[in-house]
Amino acid sequence: MNNLNLPISKDIYISLIKECIATGDLNRAMELDSHLNQSGIRHHLPLLNHLLIMYLSCGFIENAHQLFDRMPIKDLNSWAAMIFAYVDEEKFEETICLFIKMQHKYQYHCNEEILKFLVSWMVCGLVDMYGKFGLVRDARRMFEMNGVKKNAACWNAMLNTYIQHGCCIEAVKVLYEMKGGGLEPRESLVNEV
Repeated sequence: MNNLNLPISKDIYISLIKECIATGDLNRAMELDSHLNQSGIRHHLPLLNHLLIMYLSCGFIENAHQLFDRMPIKDLNSWAAMIFAYVDEEKFEETICLFIKMQHKYQYHCNEEILKFLVSWMVCGLVDMYGKFGLVRDARRMFEMNGVKKNAACWNAMLNTYIQHGCCIEAVKVLYEMKGGGLEPRESLVNEV
């Protein structure tokens, strides 16, 4: 179509983006992004959100963040995609900063489910932080907080804390608890145990 100088509709771009998401094809994703840059139709919000998700699905979190920063308009889907991507990457500081920015700048209010989720990953962030500072007991205390649902990121943060500070028995116990709960530890951590 490029050689024929025919216009390509937003729907066709969205279909192509969905295909890149489904296949995780990094080369096609970059090719498509380049073509989109030349097309001049980048300010269509659903298209931008699909492009954002394409970057995230293909593992280009930095490209996704750059696109996110350049987006002239964002909706809750835009914010949620970036926030969940940072949670998945266990980048807790970036997650918290982005959430606060969303709350202040765009006045999105969260319901009880979102609040529970946010408390959960904030606890994960604190477990991770205490672990990095060598405060193993504090990390464990935060990890064991009542009423906080622990996701895989939280378990991995606790496991990493034990590994980094030579608490081998505790690390093995956490590993077995994770497996028993149907959670998968990060492969790099399993190799260290």
